[in-house]
Amino acid sequence: MSFTPIDPVEHTDSVTAATFNNIKTGIDKIYGILGTAAVNNAAIGNYEFGPNVPDNDQSIITFIHSCRYLLYEGDGVISDPSGVGADVAISDPETTGEVGEYDLESIDWLEYGMQYRVEGVEWCIEYEKGGYIL
Repeated sequence: MSFTPIDPVEHTDSVTAATFNNIKTGIDKIYGILGTAAVNNAAIGNYEFGPNVPDNDQSIITFIHSCRYLLYEGDGVISDPSGVGADVAISDPETTGEVGEYDLESIDWLEYGMQYRVEGVEWCIEYEKGGYIL
């Protein structure tokens, strides 16, 4: 049971029920590979980035910290919403097609169960290593 990404949907294309079914099938396969505890989706989504707002410099994705690693795409910062901890800059890898990975345990102010934000990236997700993604 391996995951196969769907073909991209272009800006002017119609999204069909078959496309959504393929996305759902992919999500089911990913959860079958990872297990639900291996991935932490954002607590609050990235509403600032989408087809109507193409500039992701203002994106804000909020997490409740539960997994060690952060996968992301784009340049941005990891920030403490309370303003106490210093911002941590993250940047895209130089290699095309690769995503960034950050070890969240290297941030001294970030503790498990704490809320934090990832700002300016296109997408991000927390996960635990174990061979399922990388």
